[in-house]
Amino acid sequence: MHESVVWAIDEWHSPMYFFPRECPRLLLWPIEGSTAADIQHWMGESPPRMVAYIESVWVDRFSTCQLYRYELRIIERLQEVAHSLTSSLHFSAIRYRNAIEWDPPI
Repeated sequence: MHESVVWAIDEWHSPMYFFPRECPRLLLWPIEGSTAADIQHWMGESPPRMVAYIESVWVDRFSTCQLYRYELRIIERLQEVAHSLTSSLHFSAIRYRNAIEWDPPI
């Protein structure tokens, strides 16, 4: 593309972009057919609507952001939660090329 483009996203998916632009992140949310075991394993006992994972090296850059929509989980490498991609949850992996390590199982 050689022209300016403005991307729009609906309200429900907007939390995917409440991050520094280049920050690699993995967001998970249950969909119809998600198993209780996957939800509990990846999202916890009382799961929020959406869970976001970022690597710890991004915490300083992220610290000025305010989060209101989902629960943020900080881990050393996104690779630690890559197996969630084979679970029954829906996912969005954004800017994963900037992750310290990323070799998804799919």
